Amino acid sequence: MSEELEVMILEIDRKVVIRKLEKLGAKKVREARMQIRMFDFPDDRLRKETAFLRLRDEGDRNVLTFKKMRHQKGAKCMDEFETTVSDMKAVEDVLKGIGLEVHKEQEKDRATFRKDGITFNVDEWPGAPPLLEVEAETMEKIREGVEMLGFTMKDTCAIGGGEFFEKYGLTERSKNLKF
Repeated sequence: MSEELEVMILEIDRKVVIRKLEKLGAKKVREARMQIRMFDFPDDRLRKETAFLRLRDEGDRNVLTFKKMRHQKGAKCMDEFETTVSDMKAVEDVLKGIGLEVHKEQEKDRATFRKDGITFNVDEWPGAPPLLEVEAETMEKIREGVEMLGFTMKDTCAIGGGEFFEKYGLTERSKNLKF
């Protein structure tokens, strides 16, 4: 298990942010259109516990992730359990076999960069403006990442996916959100 600590900056200029990251010497780790399947029990018990189980095709790897919210004080802080999987269909069958259902099928475009222990995810969801996630092990490192791109912590927010989809009127579409 690891702890995920991140903030978002909404409504960015994707090209400008990527150019800044490249100019700063950040290493591009991945760029892909991700295929996402979110699972929950029929009674929505994971969502009710501010947790989720996701199976995601990231282009060069497939990942099964379970996350549970700890708090949202200045940054989103989640317990994260993650592993790569080789057979997405087999994993989906196992999850369904224990009573889980696919609750959402989504796509997003993501470019991931890393620099100095900071991960920068430039995301674009269908129907919403691009956003930047800044993730690091400490708030100090997050602040460093935010400021190296010319933003301040006042530009950040610590919202979850549901709040993001609600903000852009995508709550209903989020069950099947594709380009």
